[in-house]
Amino acid sequence: NTDGNGGHALSRGVETQATYEPVRGLTLRTNWSFTDAFFKYADASVLVTAPGQRLVYVPELQGSVSGDYSWPIGNWEGTVGADWSYTGDQYDVTNYLLRSYTLVNSRAGVKRGNFTAGLFVKNLADKRAITGDQGFFPGFNPYTVTIAQPRTVGVSFMQRF
Repeated sequence: NTDGNGGHALSRGVETQATYEPVRGLTLRTNWSFTDAFFKYADASVLVTAPGQRLVYVPELQGSVSGDYSWPIGNWEGTVGADWSYTGDQYDVTNYLLRSYTLVNSRAGVKRGNFTAGLFVKNLADKRAITGDQGFFPGFNPYTVTIAQPRTVGVSFMQRF
């Protein structure tokens, strides 16, 4: 059973974010976090190994960087943007290491009043990053993972009322 009290844990860290607008219409953003989360000692009744083991599904480092630019086009406003995100290594419930991954998204569109139309691409590089799993138990069950959404290209429309 992996659901339950896993012993005493300690989690501490730091998070920061910043926004910078170097010129009119350009907005740059970043945010980063570091988390030191581990078991001080473990309870033998649950699936944890030893004191000092990192908490499951908690990456030590996560962060993102994004940029958006907008400019006038007659009575409309054009927009373009992109973001890059990083998720560090993390362990699953069986102490199996899930490797770090990065994802990139992009977008472009137009706005006028309460109406917005745009194009987007999510997971631009079509990364098949493992974002989670059910635990690795050799010989007991198939190893099932959750992967990042494949590259997705789309159109969006929005009307504010």
